Amino acid sequence: MDEMREIVTIEQMDRLFLLLAIAAPIIGAVLGAALGGKKGRLQQGLIKGLLVGLLGPLNLVLWKVYNAITNRLGLDSVKNLLVNLALFAALGIGAGLVAGYVARKRGSDPDGGMSPLGAGLGGPVPVGAGHARRPEESDEQPRDA
Repeated sequence: MDEMREIVTIEQMDRLFLLLAIAAPIIGAVLGAALGGKKGRLQQGLIKGLLVGLLGPLNLVLWKVYNAITNRLGLDSVKNLLVNLALFAALGIGAGLVAGYVARKRGSDPDGGMSPLGAGLGGPVPVGAGHARRPEESDEQPRDA
């Protein structure tokens, strides 16, 4: 019988994440500029696309940190699991706080606020019957109790 081998090796993942780290900022900037150019906001789209593209290098850094921790503590150790859990939970909480801050900042924008769930994913939150922010903004008549 053949010896068991890994389906994907660490070296292959290193190369993939390195390629992603190089290509993602370029692709993000190009796509951001293209989408921003359609809306007449080329520079703003370029910057947003570049910022999204910087997730590629961040992914490579996190991969290297994960491997360093796992190599030091051992793949099958509980300590490794807990350290990586704490690291990625802290990063997730931090990302959630930043996303919440950005959503709240956009929500206070008088040009059309965003819902926290829809921040950056489209236009303003639809406003219509049943979606009034205050009772006096509603088109519906008050209902009798």
